[in-house]
Amino acid sequence: MAGAGRGNQVTETDIILSDVTTKNATAGQHGFTPKLSGVATQYFDGSGAFSAPAVGALTRTGGNTTEATTTSTTVVDLLAVAGLNISAATPFFFREVFRKTAGFAGAAGFGLKINTTEVGTPAAANNDDNLSGRLSTTNAAQQGSAIVWVSSVVASYTFHGAYGVSASHTSIGSTVVGAVGISEAGNPQPNATRTDVIVNAISTDAAVTAGADEMHVYTHATS
Repeated sequence: MAGAGRGNQVTETDIILSDVTTKNATAGQHGFTPKLSGVATQYFDGSGAFSAPAVGALTRTGGNTTEATTTSTTVVDLLAVAGLNISAATPFFFREVFRKTAGFAGAAGFGLKINTTEVGTPAAANNDDNLSGRLSTTNAAQQGSAIVWVSSVVASYTFHGAYGVSASHTSIGSTVVGAVGISEAGNPQPNATRTDVIVNAISTDAAVTAGADEMHVYTHATS
């Protein structure tokens, strides 16, 4: 220790440290913090080591936060998350928000494609065909959100489907009308690595704009 006499206060500049572990903190005593690992993804754990935290059961694997809109009266791809690498054996889900504009007393429907397979075909009607969201024929601006669960592909189970839950609301003057829907995919998903998850959509009339945004894809641990 440099410059420290008896009775003097020790300051940080008085302490000279070397590259040794002497007097490092342990589970049994206070002490110095160990030398950092230099790895940004590692953290100082309770055992006194630097380690990477265990991966949780839920992992975000991709997303799209740029709104996409359409006025098409035939089914079109609307909002996509591409470049994924989700194995057929891994279950996943995604969430997104959706809306439609006023302008015509017509519905808007939102479905699902995985890779090039249309798992849930959207319908221009407020019914259970709309896996990723549905909005009624009321001539008013409406919006909602959906969560869609996609199962893993399991041998001996012929239908590897998807299920969606959506909630929406319509504001008409001072009145707010809410609705909740539960939908099931009409077609099985592909038995292949999922690289693209796409919300497709349809509008009843070209005067009504359908939109989707804030789509996020999450995988579940399989063990």
